[in-house]
Amino acid sequence: MSVNANLVNQGGYRAWSDGTYASSCQGYLTPNPPYVYSGATGDGVYRINLSGTPTDVYCNQTANGGGWTLLMKQAQGDGTTLQGDTTYWTNGTTLNDTASGRNMAEGSFVSAAFAKMSATQYMLQAANESTVQTYSRAASTPLAAFSNANTARYSDANGVPMKYPNWFVRTTTYPDGETLTQARFGFNFGEAYGSPAAIYCGARWGWSANQDVDPQNTVGGSNDSCGGLGAYGLQYGSTYMNQNKNAWQPATLYLWAK
Repeated sequence: MSVNANLVNQGGYRAWSDGTYASSCQGYLTPNPPYVYSGATGDGVYRINLSGTPTDVYCNQTANGGGWTLLMKQAQGDGTTLQGDTTYWTNGTTLNDTASGRNMAEGSFVSAAFAKMSATQYMLQAANESTVQTYSRAASTPLAAFSNANTARYSDANGVPMKYPNWFVRTTTYPDGETLTQARFGFNFGEAYGSPAAIYCGARWGWSANQDVDPQNTVGGSNDSCGGLGAYGLQYGSTYMNQNKNAWQPATLYLWAK
């Protein structure tokens, strides 16, 4: 079949030369004939057909096979704007989803794609790390994947070893200097405590930690500090964090999906 549409810069976004749009960043990277990924290729803003609506998104077409859509940016030192219990996570509210926000620059950002696109693969990138974290799950919108209904709840007992990677604030002490005895890194999780279980500290994708357990050792530890993407909970920003929700957010975080 002859080629009649390749990728061109349409002025502020990239799309097919015949004026149509792929359904995703991956759709541009690996299109069906007669479309060909050639011309204005690479990372940048692309216009996709998102649930029937032309939508501009930032695409990473080079890392980990490419085809990634930028869903969120959590700014360095900002542990509150995208806190895990805000409407950005529960309702899919957009944030700075404009031409000035769709890029890799510092700042907080939530794309319309977070609530609308279908994804099976997720990638978490930190500006201060050379590697990334990845996660795969059944197809759904990211809004559903990170929803409260899909939050995994845990309760750790005394002596549980460190269970988080040497990546993005790997530490053995709280910000206040107290020694940690346990930690957990995970995708959409909360450390639960009490009955009914309340999330003391968790993250939409990050980690939480604790220095001890409750004296009766009946319900496990109440993790008192957490960090990463969308950290939140009853103890988030506690005295162990020097009453500072920004204490464990030292670099910009980028959430991608495809």
